Amino acid sequence: ATRVLIGPSLGGVITAYTALRHPHVFGRAGSQSGSMFVSDYAILDALEGAEGSGLKLFVETGIYENDVMPEANQRFVTAARGVGLDVRFEEYPSTHDWIGWRNRLSTILRHLVL
Repeated sequence: ATRVLIGPSLGGVITAYTALRHPHVFGRAGSQSGSMFVSDYAILDALEGAEGSGLKLFVETGIYENDVMPEANQRFVTAARGVGLDVRFEEYPSTHDWIGWRNRLSTILRHLVL
């Protein structure tokens, strides 16, 4: 329940997928600018059976990333909340870059660990 997995971009969607498929290993996950739209939103299928898993998620995206990223992350968050997962979602004024992800890492860790 206390293991944390965090990843940006494609790693963000992989982080969410891994935590959804293995909540007994990773009880908390952070997705930074997750590419939730990959493979025609295949991540949404991973939500099946996640209800009651106790998984805690932090999902964030920059509002200046591209035309798809903010909407894709919001779509994932809505679906995750729809199955009863504990999800915190934040948008911030940034692009798809390491500086934004680095600057937000402490916020994610505080939320997931404390």
